[in-house]
Amino acid sequence: MKRVLIVSANMGEGHNATGRALEERVHALWPDAQVRWVDTLDAMGKAVGPAFRWTYVTNVESTPWLYEFFYDSLWHRPWFAHAAKRFVAEWAGRSLRGVLREFRPDLVLPTYPLGTAGLNWLRRRGELSAPVGAWISDFAPHPFWVYDRIDRNVVMHDVATGPARVCVPKAPVSVSRPPVTGRFVPGDRLAARKRLGLPVDGFVAVVSCGSLGFGSVAAAVHELLTADDSVTVLAVCGRNDALRAKVNAVSPGDPRLIAYGWTDEVPDLLAACDVLVTNAGGATSLEALACERAVLMYQPIAAHGKANARLMADAGLALLCPDRGSLTRTVRELLAEPTRLAAIERRAREHVRDHPSLDEALVDLAGSAPAPHRVRAQDSIFLYADGKNHPQQLGAVLILHPKEDGTLPGRAEAEVLFGALPGGRNRMRRRWLRHPRLVDDRIRDSDIRLSLVDISEQVAEQGEEAALDAALGEFFSARLDPYQYAGRARLVSGLEGGRAAFLVSSHHSFADGMAVTGSLVSASRGNPWPQELAPFDEPEKVTPRQLVRGLYTLARGGAVKPNSLNRTVTTRERRYRRAWLDQPGLNKIATELGVTVPDVVLGLLAEALRAEVPDTQNGARLTVPQSTRSVRTFRSAGNHTGAIRLDLPVAEMELPERIKRTAEALRAEEESGAPAAARLVVRAMGGLPAPLHRVLAGNFNSGNWFNMIASILPGARGVLKVRGSLIGSVYPILPLAKGTAFAAGFMLWAKEVTVCIATDPDGVETAERLCARIEAEYAALRMRTA
Repeated sequence: MKRVLIVSANMGEGHNATGRALEERVHALWPDAQVRWVDTLDAMGKAVGPAFRWTYVTNVESTPWLYEFFYDSLWHRPWFAHAAKRFVAEWAGRSLRGVLREFRPDLVLPTYPLGTAGLNWLRRRGELSAPVGAWISDFAPHPFWVYDRIDRNVVMHDVATGPARVCVPKAPVSVSRPPVTGRFVPGDRLAARKRLGLPVDGFVAVVSCGSLGFGSVAAAVHELLTADDSVTVLAVCGRNDALRAKVNAVSPGDPRLIAYGWTDEVPDLLAACDVLVTNAGGATSLEALACERAVLMYQPIAAHGKANARLMADAGLALLCPDRGSLTRTVRELLAEPTRLAAIERRAREHVRDHPSLDEALVDLAGSAPAPHRVRAQDSIFLYADGKNHPQQLGAVLILHPKEDGTLPGRAEAEVLFGALPGGRNRMRRRWLRHPRLVDDRIRDSDIRLSLVDISEQVAEQGEEAALDAALGEFFSARLDPYQYAGRARLVSGLEGGRAAFLVSSHHSFADGMAVTGSLVSASRGNPWPQELAPFDEPEKVTPRQLVRGLYTLARGGAVKPNSLNRTVTTRERRYRRAWLDQPGLNKIATELGVTVPDVVLGLLAEALRAEVPDTQNGARLTVPQSTRSVRTFRSAGNHTGAIRLDLPVAEMELPERIKRTAEALRAEEESGAPAAARLVVRAMGGLPAPLHRVLAGNFNSGNWFNMIASILPGARGVLKVRGSLIGSVYPILPLAKGTAFAAGFMLWAKEVTVCIATDPDGVETAERLCARIEAEYAALRMRTA
C-alpha cells in the first residue's frame, strides 16, 4: 500500500474525526504509506464550503422544519433523492477527478457523503479502480450516504444495515467497530476521575454536542444539575465561546459544573463519566460507544440527529430524552436502577467485541480486486485496430548471458523480467456496443503465459541466427488475445555460449514500447514498476494556436501515396530480421553533422529504403512514435505517445545531406503542432459511442496515412544484469499497422543500437536487404567521418 486518499469535508469535526481514526490505522498497518486528505467542499469550489456550512448551521438552528422536509424527501420521494444525488455526484466527481489523477491512490476512504457520491460517479464511469470504502459516521445512514458502485459502505451497527439497504438495495454494506482513534478505549473510571480531580462516588455526565455546539446545551446542563446533588456535569463546548459563557451562567460558581472549550481531554472525560449527553449521534456518540459508555440523546437536532437517536435506542445503546424534563427523569431513574446503565455498557462492550476492528476492515478492503476501469482512448485505439492479420502486439528480445559462476539463465531470470510487464496482471472485458473495461486478473496462473523452449538442436542444424529468427517468428506470430491476458513471454535457451533469449510480448492496448523497455530496465535493477490497473493520465497541454496550426498541418498532409511498403498482409505470421550498429560511432557521426543519433538512424533507414525499395523514391512517409511521458507518467502502463508524421527526403543526394534533411523535417514536424493535435483527436474519439469509435480508430492507425512505422526506443545506458545474468543485445518488436507490410524498430542500448524489422513471410527478402543496407551504409559513413 503506497498511497491512501481520505476524502472528507470541514463540516463540523465528525467527518474529520473519522478520517483521523482511519489515517491512524493506515499508518499502523502500512508505515510507508503516503496519506493525503482532500476536502470535498473545497474541491467543489472556493465558495462552496462556506455556503454549505452556513446553510447547515442555519437549517439546524433557525429552520429545522426545512431541514426535516429535505431529509424526509430523501426517504419518501425516490425521484427527488435520485435527482439530488445525481446532481451532487457529478459535481463532486468532476471536482475530485483531478486529485485522483494526480495522486493515483491505491485506496480511497471517504468519510463525507458528497465525497462518496463523487467517487461513486467516477466509479460508474470507469474512472476509479482503486478500492473505495466509505465509513458512515452517522449511526443512522440516509440515502445520501449509501452507494452501489463503491466496494464497502461501512455502518456502525447491525441495526444500521437494514436502513442502508433500503437506501440502495444493491449496495455492499458491512459493519465495523467505531472509527475512533486509539485513545478512545474502555478505561478505569475511578482512575480517570482521580486524574481529573472529580468526585469518586458521584454521578458524572459529559455534555457534548459536537464542535459547533448545536441544540439545547444549557438546558441539558440545567436538567442534569437539578436531577440530583451527586451529579457533576462536564460540558464540552468546542469552539463555541458564546456557548461556554452561556453554560457557565447556568449555575455560576457551582463546583459541580465544569465548562470546557476545545479540549484534547475528551478520552479521559469519557473514561471518567457515567453517561454522555448529546443530541446528534455522530462522532461523539461513536467515541462513547468505543469507551463502553451509555448515551442519553437529549432533544435530538432535526433530521439526521433524530434518526441517529432512534436507531441507537433500538440498538440498546442509548436512551431517548426527547423533551424538557425528560433528561432529569432519566438520570433519576438510572440513579435508582444502576443495572440499566450496566446493561447499556454491556451491549456496547459486546458490539465492539463481536465486529471487525478497523485494521481488519481496512486489510479486507485493501485486498479487494480493483474495480473495472474504462480503457483510455489512447489505449483503445490499438484494441480497435487489432485484426486477424494485423494483431497489435509489441515486445522485446533480450539476449541473456551466463552468470560469472557459469550458471545458465533460466526460469528465475525470466520470471523477474516477465513479472514487471506493465499491465501484466490485467485483461480487457468485452462489452457489447459499449466501451471495453480493464479488469484485474491477478489470480491467473503465470505458467500459462511464461514458457521455456530449448533450440540447441536447431542452432546446430541451421546456425544461431536462422534458428533464433525462426523462434522469434513462431512466438510473435501467435495471436495475443487482450481479452484473455495482457502479455506472455518465452525463454529460448540453447544459444551459443550458453546464452538464452528472453522474448516478451504485450498487447499494444496495455503498454507502449517505452513502457515495455522501461519496465524491463527497472526490473533488472530491482525496482519493478507498480502493477496498477489504470494507467496514469495527464491532460494535454496545447494552446488554441498550437491546436489550430496542428489541425491545419494534419489536414494539409492528407492521405499518403501508397507504395510497395503498403502491401496488404494476408497472414498473421511474422518474420523478423535484425541488424546491429555501434552507438559510439553513431554518436561521433551525429556530433560531426550537428544532429542527434535518432536523426542519423532515420537517415540510414531513408537511404536503405531508397536503395532497396525503388518505388519509395517517389515518396516515403513514416509515422514515428514520440514519447510524451513526464516524471509522473514515466512508470505508468498504457500508451503515452504521440506520432510524428515524417516525409523522408528520398531524392538523389549524399547520405550526410539526407541525414541533415531528415533532422530538419523531424524538427519542423515537431514544431508544427501536428503531433499534439493528433493526440487530442485520439482523445476526442474516446467520447464517441463505442461502435463509431471502433470504426474511426481502426482507420486512424492504418496505412492510409503512412507507409511504415519506425520507432526509436531509448534503453539502458550502461551494463545491466538480471539476477547476475548479463543482458546483452536487446531488439524491439513492433506490430504492423493495417495496410502496411513493414515496421522498423531501433533500440539504443548500452553501447549499441539494434535494428529489428518486422514483416510477413513475403517481405523477408526485402527486410534482409534493408538490414544489410543499413549496416553497410553505416559502415561506409563511419569510414568517411573517420
